[in-house]
Amino acid sequence: MMENRDFPARYGSWQSIYIRFHRWALDGTFTRIPQALQAEADARGGPTSKIHLACDGAGRPLAFLVTGGNVNDCTRLQQVLQAIRVPRLSRGRPRTRPDHVVADLTRSL
Repeated sequence: MMENRDFPARYGSWQSIYIRFHRWALDGTFTRIPQALQAEADARGGPTSKIHLACDGAGRPLAFLVTGGNVNDCTRLQQVLQAIRVPRLSRGRPRTRPDHVVADLTRSL
């Protein structure tokens, strides 16, 4: 059961939020939402897009960039790395550099 009662007031009471979340989990709403989005995207077709992503060793995203589907990853590496801004829990500047970089920099033809 959800114990966090620190929701912003604009969302209503925490009890209402919990009840709605629980109801949607039981009635399949959380399953239908991505299915409806996928069906709509499939019906529209058209140009593709690509997500260029920098993540840490645990797979947590650090920065990303969305481009057209025909843009190669190697052409956006520097831009994605420059977008890394991980805030610190304590005072101090955000983390902006990864410890290591592993990348596939081959161009597809």
